[in-house]
Order: sequence, then C-alpha cells, then structure tokens
Amino acid sequence: MFCSFTSAFQAFQWYQQLPGRGPTHLLTASTNENVTVGRFIGERLESGKRSSLHITDSQLGDSGSFLCAVDAQ
Repeated sequence: MFCSFTSAFQAFQWYQQLPGRGPTHLLTASTNENVTVGRFIGERLESGKRSSLHITDSQLGDSGSFLCAVDAQ
C-alpha cells in the first residue's frame, strides 16, 4: 500500500482498523529505511512525500482498513 502527500513530512504513521474496532498503531516510518514491526514493513519514500506499507505472509486476520497519518515538521 502507498500513501502520498503533496508536501514533505517528517514521519508517516500507519494504522490498521479492524471491523467494529478503533484504529491500532502499526508503525512509524520516519526514515528512508525499512521499519519492520512483526509482519509489517513501512518505509518513507521520495523525500518524505510518500510512504509504503507491506505485509509479509498476509493472513485473513489482516483484513480491514489501513490508514496513514503524517507528523508535520
């Protein structure tokens, strides 16, 4: 999954929201290097204008909405 903004941001926050529940924080991608938390891998790209989230070995329980938020500089 990708998340993009028109301006550069310091960090991207990734969340997962399962049906009937509130969002759960997965990881913070604040550098151009991979950030791995469990099976979730996040990265900040293109000078802070874009971020990616990958799920390794995805499972049925990973179904839900994935949200991206930013921390402004």
